[in-house]
Amino acid sequence: MLDRLPYFPHDELSGANLDADLAADVCELSAFFSSNGIFLLTDLRNDIEIGEDDYLDVDAHNRFGSEPIDAAVAVVERRTKLLGEAYPFILDESGYALTFQDVSTWGRSGYLLGLILSHLRAVSPVLDEADLEPSAADQMTLRDWFQKIAAPALAAEICGGTAWAFGHPRPDHSPFLDKLKSIWSTIKDGEVKAEAPVGAPDKVKDDEVDVIAARPNPDGEPGFPIAVAQVATGKRWTEKSVKGAVQNVFFEFWFNDSPSSQVQSYHIIPFVVKSESMRRNTLSLGHIIHRLRIASLLSIAQIAVAERRIEA
Repeated sequence: MLDRLPYFPHDELSGANLDADLAADVCELSAFFSSNGIFLLTDLRNDIEIGEDDYLDVDAHNRFGSEPIDAAVAVVERRTKLLGEAYPFILDESGYALTFQDVSTWGRSGYLLGLILSHLRAVSPVLDEADLEPSAADQMTLRDWFQKIAAPALAAEICGGTAWAFGHPRPDHSPFLDKLKSIWSTIKDGEVKAEAPVGAPDKVKDDEVDVIAARPNPDGEPGFPIAVAQVATGKRWTEKSVKGAVQNVFFEFWFNDSPSSQVQSYHIIPFVVKSESMRRNTLSLGHIIHRLRIASLLSIAQIAVAERRIEA
């Protein structure tokens, strides 16, 4: 039995406005918050309030009532196929019982963290309307965790190497320029300025860069992957990009010599992104590492760290 159901945004879970990803998210959250870790997807139909006037006959009622279930099942099956062991839920053979497994792996932990961050009050009413939202202090902790897991995920994205959590506040609480110099003492492609240049902010935090990753060549020569990422967990994540800073400001301002290696911009988010939005968002924001990719990359990172192929 469920202790408390997440809120069901009825307008987005039925009819022409049906959001299949949201339907799947609600089912996953329902399983997670369930006292027995199980959610019956048929309950999705029962909890969506549908006015009788919307239907002319019983067949229409059944057809529209089953749509959110079918949509959620299709998305859950796709997530299961894409993520494998990194997916923290199991859909039974009947396709109607979703069970929360555990967070025993980095991939599963990253997925669940992204799922919860996707439905905080500033983004979605699903948790808040059901009094399931974490406290303000816990939300800060969750966002901090997400920023930290972005580092090994980005290291895995560039096929190994080293990643640094650079966003403020940094794990080691180091000053901006000191940390940048320390990172580039490993990367060794380009030269960070010894002192803050004229016009620098008095108390610069991270200058929009949250994660830096690189995989230098053994020969010490330039021409290797360097990735710079911004982590965005708010509703307006499409308005916050590191791409412009990387192309026009960051290296020109803080470096005597910019890296010769091509620097790739990344945008790391806890949300899922619809297929029809990916092309435009990628062009404007850089490569996007969303919730499903985070889970997959963290699974790779966990193995690589164990084998000492990634340092993060």
